[in-house]
Amino acid sequence: MFNIDSLAVLPFDMFHPLCQKIDKTILKFIRMAYEKQKVEEPPKTLFIQPDTNICYLNLVSPHHEVTPEAYYSTYVKGYSNVSFSTYPVLNGEKFGKPIADCTTANIYKDFAVFCIADGCGMGKRPATSAHVACEKFTEYVSVEIPKTKTLAKAQKIIVEAIAYVQTAILQTQELSTDAGLTTFLGVVVLRTGTSFACMYCNIGDCRALVIDPRTAVVNELIDDYSGRVDVKTTGGRLGPVEGDYPELDNFKCGIKFCSAGSVIALMTDGVCDNFDIKTYYQTPKECGLSGLEWSDDNLEHWEKRKEVFYSSFLSLFLNDSLEELCFNLYNFIIQKTKLARECKVKKIETFVGGKMDHSTFACFRLDDMLFTEKIVMKKKMKIPDDLKV
Repeated sequence: MFNIDSLAVLPFDMFHPLCQKIDKTILKFIRMAYEKQKVEEPPKTLFIQPDTNICYLNLVSPHHEVTPEAYYSTYVKGYSNVSFSTYPVLNGEKFGKPIADCTTANIYKDFAVFCIADGCGMGKRPATSAHVACEKFTEYVSVEIPKTKTLAKAQKIIVEAIAYVQTAILQTQELSTDAGLTTFLGVVVLRTGTSFACMYCNIGDCRALVIDPRTAVVNELIDDYSGRVDVKTTGGRLGPVEGDYPELDNFKCGIKFCSAGSVIALMTDGVCDNFDIKTYYQTPKECGLSGLEWSDDNLEHWEKRKEVFYSSFLSLFLNDSLEELCFNLYNFIIQKTKLARECKVKKIETFVGGKMDHSTFACFRLDDMLFTEKIVMKKKMKIPDDLKV
């Protein structure tokens, strides 16, 4: 069985060689889901061979939680993250502990793996599954991808990694169906010489953006990513959803080639939902759109939601600083959820907008400096009184 506290500080060297086998029935299930969502065959492009013996960064967040609350923005050259909870203090105790999110960053010579996961629900079981998802995905791709030479083969390994993760999650409890559920987004960065290949795999409602700081243009990393109106649904979950099988309704696996200087931002729904206008307006009509109800299938709604999201997000990305982006985003989310916390504490049932949640954000810049020695630094965030015991 896995322990969430030990996972948070587990050194990567303990992951060599692979320490478990993939369940073949689960692998078959996930391969079928991959083939169903695949639009085209992945390219047979050669990538620069990575060297995982040269490790520049091995980072897991959050490591552990304390009372009273203490949140930090972690940053190194080319990467930054922040993980926190916007739930209030109720009856002298912090609601929603532990944080069920996890994000990891593993950077090697010409190779990097970034993950983010959001445990579904509250408690140690979903938190453990989120940590296991990030750790085991990184473990598998870091061992297997350096053995290959093309992006097409690397893509197959990424699909296998999801089966490896699912197998590991089922082993976190004595009874596999008692394991926690989690959403997951993994990004593998490989160098093709002229560009960076960002190979992604997404299950659920985590979100990833590609930002060009030079032109202030924002795009979705995941092809055909679509938002959902009902924030209570994720669209996909790893763990025992139906017996020992995961839910892969919105499973997406693909490749996006990004130019040098691009910034990739990963976030859980506790972040992205608080940029979404539907979180603050009960009907589209209230913000000048057609229709009496928000719809996942309405293109006008979705384009407006993206437009407002991207604009608000860019307003926080000042001085081309990833560290400052995390700091500003933290304050933005805290402020956007303030009224929701007040209503929760006072037991006032009224719509005020804002979504309380575990909230995790990570960002990295694609350039030569990403693959260099790192010195990890932390910045303590200011926590309002209604967020800490």
